[in-house]
Amino acid sequence: MPGQMRENVTKPRLGRALRRLREAQELTQLEVSRRARENGSLLGAEVISGWENGRRWPTIPSLLEFLDAVGCDFTDLQRALAGVEAADLAESGAGMSSEMRTMVATEMRIMIATVIGESEEVDGLQRRIRDLEQWRAAGGSRS
Repeated sequence: MPGQMRENVTKPRLGRALRRLREAQELTQLEVSRRARENGSLLGAEVISGWENGRRWPTIPSLLEFLDAVGCDFTDLQRALAGVEAADLAESGAGMSSEMRTMVATEMRIMIATVIGESEEVDGLQRRIRDLEQWRAAGGSRS
């Protein structure tokens, strides 16, 4: 699973999502570190900073410790990543067709659903991608 995450999510994007989760709880990096250490983690504020600034990848255990310390789970991370993705698309998607934006967004949702183990959602999203690709191959008109 970490390989899938690294192929589909950039360090900066994941970092922005983690920062959103932390800031939504009105916590500083130091407060998250303290909470994690209370539960036996060695997670430090400097490590969290490295993630949030896109310099380092978290390990799955340390990511889980972070999520626990901020009172979130993978579903919350999925939502935060979707929010970051939407912001990125809005910023860079001005020249992108709506179909392409939909495909990119759907591919991101597939990755996240795979990470959190929602196989039924993955299957449905993959069908949607195939439908969009067929629609584009047919010249953008539904037959």
